[in-house]
Amino acid sequence: MIAKQVARKLTTTTSTLSASQHESQYCIAVLQQLLRLRHESGPSAADRGGERFFKELHERRKRESIDEQTHTRVLRRMGIDERACAARGASVEELCQLVCGVDRDVSLGARRRTLQLSLSDQAKQ
Repeated sequence: MIAKQVARKLTTTTSTLSASQHESQYCIAVLQQLLRLRHESGPSAADRGGERFFKELHERRKRESIDEQTHTRVLRRMGIDERACAARGASVEELCQLVCGVDRDVSLGARRRTLQLSLSDQAKQ
C-alpha cells in the first residue's frame, strides 16, 4: 500500500519536473532568440523586429512541438504580451525592455533603494 503511494507520488513529481524542465528550456530558447535579434539589429533598434521575433518563435514551436500554453506562460513570465506587442508593432528593443522590467511598475532605482535599506537593516542586526 505504501509502496503504491510512493510510486504514485514519484510519478507525479517526475512528470512535474519534466514539464518544468521543458518550460525552462523553451525560456532559454526565447531569450537566445531575442538576444540574437537584438545583436543583429544594433542598439538603435527602432525597426519592427518584433514581428520577426514572434514569427521565428512560431516556427520553432512547430518544429519542436511546443504547445501554445507553454509559449504563453513563458512569455507572460518574461513580461511580454504577444498580442499587444504585435498589435503595436513592438521593436526588438522594446521587447528587451519588457524582459528587463524597464516598463514595469517598480523602477530599478526603487529596487536599489529597497535593497540598500534591506542591507543596512541587516547590518544593524
